[in-house]
Amino acid sequence: EGRLDVAVLGPGEYPGIPGVTLEQVCQFPAMVLAPVNHRLAKKRQVPLEELREEEIIGFKHQDAPGRYRNFLAACREAGFTPRVTYVASIFPELCIAVKKRMGVGIISSFASPVPHPGVIFIKLKPPSVQLEVYTAHTANATPAAVELEKLIAAAARRAAALVGGQ
Repeated sequence: EGRLDVAVLGPGEYPGIPGVTLEQVCQFPAMVLAPVNHRLAKKRQVPLEELREEEIIGFKHQDAPGRYRNFLAACREAGFTPRVTYVASIFPELCIAVKKRMGVGIISSFASPVPHPGVIFIKLKPPSVQLEVYTAHTANATPAAVELEKLIAAAARRAAALVGGQ
């Protein structure tokens, strides 16, 4: 129908859509997603510079425009340009691509509590790269939908605070 009252969105670039209010509600630290048999897999934290020679497996730009802008900026600031291959449309596809290609992914720590066979999450050493979480609602959203958005935003903020987000 093309109708949507409330949405939760990950990092990206969202052009203004008439009748939609978008709000950044928090940020989660980015983590490295690596195969369990990867050279970085036994590390608890890695500095960003350790990714200099790695193939970074990412979500396709058309599925997540601007998703990696903070990561790319942090890499440039660290003195390198990462090799990013954009192959995934959804998270399970990203996990499979990371395992098959023996590369690494950059993912929000928001996803880390759920087990993902064959891959592990590794923290980036400070300063961390932050990935945003947004909520959105339409101008004609019901009061219940707007209240739901507020509850989701509050829960996201609490979760971000637990993992070092903002």
